[in-house]
Amino acid sequence: MRQSSAVQEFHNVAVTWFLTVTETPPLTAPIRNADGSVQLILVGAAGLAFRVETSSNLVDWTPLVTITNRARTEIIVDTNAANFQPRFYRALTP
Repeated sequence: MRQSSAVQEFHNVAVTWFLTVTETPPLTAPIRNADGSVQLILVGAAGLAFRVETSSNLVDWTPLVTITNRARTEIIVDTNAANFQPRFYRALTP
């Protein structure tokens, strides 16, 4: 993958626009527990809200949980995972 970036400094310019960049919240690979539930770890910026969604077909997504990340990492457990095969997960900022 090829990446490039540019930085430009402006001096003595009035600020009229703000840009906020929010990192994409990664999820760890799911771990299936003995009871059939699935555990994921969300890693993201502390203090931000994130929504974790599930899908069985990668087209239709259903909210699983919306949480505010308190300490940069949050453990999420899907207790209904055993009822769905396959089960996909994604994390978004609401």
